[in-house]
Amino acid sequence: MSVISCPWTHSELGPCVYGRAHKVLYHTVDVSEPPVDRGTYTYQEARFRHFDYNGVEVQVDGHGRMIDRG
Repeated sequence: MSVISCPWTHSELGPCVYGRAHKVLYHTVDVSEPPVDRGTYTYQEARFRHFDYNGVEVQVDGHGRMIDRG
């Protein structure tokens, strides 16, 4: 069974990382830097930016809930 990705794409940062039926009220875009080779291992820090359904950037708490902007 293949996962159908969300059709939303940020014009500068790329596509939403969730599937089409994601249940959160925002889209998430992966803005991670490329992996860094550290000799015995490769390191990559995951970084994401979140956007509401109108394309406005929002903050998300540690539980995945949007933080009130007002």
